[in-house]
Amino acid sequence: MAREVHGPDFDSSSEDIDGEIVMRVGGGKKHGRYWIGDGVINTASTATLSQIQARSTDSSPAIRLRPTIGQFQMEALQAQVEAARKQQEEMAARMEQMVQRRLEAERQRMEEENRMRMDQMFQYMQNFASSMGQSLPPPSMLFPPPQPPTTTPNQSAASNNEDQDLSQWSPWPPWI
Repeated sequence: MAREVHGPDFDSSSEDIDGEIVMRVGGGKKHGRYWIGDGVINTASTATLSQIQARSTDSSPAIRLRPTIGQFQMEALQAQVEAARKQQEEMAARMEQMVQRRLEAERQRMEEENRMRMDQMFQYMQNFASSMGQSLPPPSMLFPPPQPPTTTPNQSAASNNEDQDLSQWSPWPPWI
């Protein structure tokens, strides 16, 4: 506030304490004491809070209420709560990323396992058909390549699969 009143070049370390500014910042004298600099300020030459209020205009610096211990404690508590909330959000984001990575790894593992089973099944069918003097079409015709998962942004793959119409699906190739 001293820079607001005296200009941006005001140096509080080399200038005297302005009693009126202390009165404005501290909301007057509480219990007969200034908020800061009580022993340094000349009380005889400093106007009272009511005198300062009487001569204040809209362009004068505002008279502030002196913060209480409870306000300081409340601000500190709010800062702690905000820090804890931010930490919790960061942890939740890290957990979500970890879950997504694990789900993707599990999906890839299952696709590979299914591909191996299908290859084994095709090999068995090919051996069986050749023992009967028949031949099978290539595996790409029997087993089409897997489709990439189609999920919407706020929907999991599991819930997306629940909505699919499987009434036309057949486990058999179309020529059987």
